[in-house]
Amino acid sequence: MIIDQAMEEIDMSRVLSPNYRFILFLGFDVDIDSAEVWRNADYIERSYGRYGAVKGVRKVINILEIFGVKATFFVPGWVAENYPEIVNLIMTSGYEVGAHGYLHEKLDQVENEYDLLCKMDKILKPYYSKIKGFRSPYWRFSEESLRYLVKLGYNYDSSLMDNDVPYIMDIDGSKLLELPVDWRLDDWPHLKTGLISLKDLYNRWIYEFKTATRETLYISLTFHPQLISRGSNIELLKRIIHKALSMNAQILSGRELCETIFSAYI
Repeated sequence: MIIDQAMEEIDMSRVLSPNYRFILFLGFDVDIDSAEVWRNADYIERSYGRYGAVKGVRKVINILEIFGVKATFFVPGWVAENYPEIVNLIMTSGYEVGAHGYLHEKLDQVENEYDLLCKMDKILKPYYSKIKGFRSPYWRFSEESLRYLVKLGYNYDSSLMDNDVPYIMDIDGSKLLELPVDWRLDDWPHLKTGLISLKDLYNRWIYEFKTATRETLYISLTFHPQLISRGSNIELLKRIIHKALSMNAQILSGRELCETIFSAYI
């Protein structure tokens, strides 16, 4: 399998800027109602996702601007087609746009995966910078997904969970950076299910910040605008960013992390 190929683990002390204690990567998955459309969900369920377009993304950007921090918004191609005003808002507000499949598919279950990724890439191309990042929908991959990303010129992926620091993979002679993620550090399994309170989730993630300052010097949090922006959830986002900054976190986008790591290692 491609993901079993050799990796070069990143020493984050070589990447972290002076006077900072750890790097925080904020990723927002702008699914809107793409996942519901892919699985033929009913209209009411689709409406839950559309909250991200009606209010969610704007509320998230307002918070990011208050604190003056960077983030990456991973967008399915279908969302860019159907909600171009939202993707334009992200880009014109100065935030990175990354790829997130076409219709939020499970890539290990689709036919003609490469053609689908080509379609996604063509739609999102106007929104990319010179760095191209990807996050797989549902964090699901086929055995060929990473090879396809390299073929399409992507520089980094943020989908895998086999490490707690970034690493560089050599795939068919090309370098691909992995910015690893973790289900524990994703708002969806906690807030959508309601199995944990906002207070408890905040405390849990702050413990993760403290651990990162001593060990990995890196942590990645994943949010969904349709969820994190609802009601009191948005207060969690505010408190998390405020606390991270008070702990001297260096908050970088995926693009900034990729450029910094590649300049240090390649």
